[in-house]
Amino acid sequence: MVYMGLLQAHQPVYRSPRESTQPGRPQPRIHHTNQVAQTKEKLKFNEDLRKHVPPEQLDKKFGGDCDFEYDHAKFWPEFNRLANEKRAQCVARWKAGGSKVGASEFELKG
Repeated sequence: MVYMGLLQAHQPVYRSPRESTQPGRPQPRIHHTNQVAQTKEKLKFNEDLRKHVPPEQLDKKFGGDCDFEYDHAKFWPEFNRLANEKRAQCVARWKAGGSKVGASEFELKG
């Protein structure tokens, strides 16, 4: 009998996260059904995209007025020129900042 009492006295106490005894420890967030309902109302399926994107910028496939045709020979060289220009600016900022490893990306990209 005494032996059983010792075992029971030394058993760890299990608490749920909500019953945390540690001060300052954040309590887990509980999602309530009204939050789920609010999220459901925000979801839109097959809605007219013209409500969110100007028709002149929206592709015809999605009900817009823009008839965009991708021409690789036309767009790719311009894309490369812009990318190289931005990279050169970034390298110049890096060199001006002391050329140190670990420089902030926010500072380098400007």
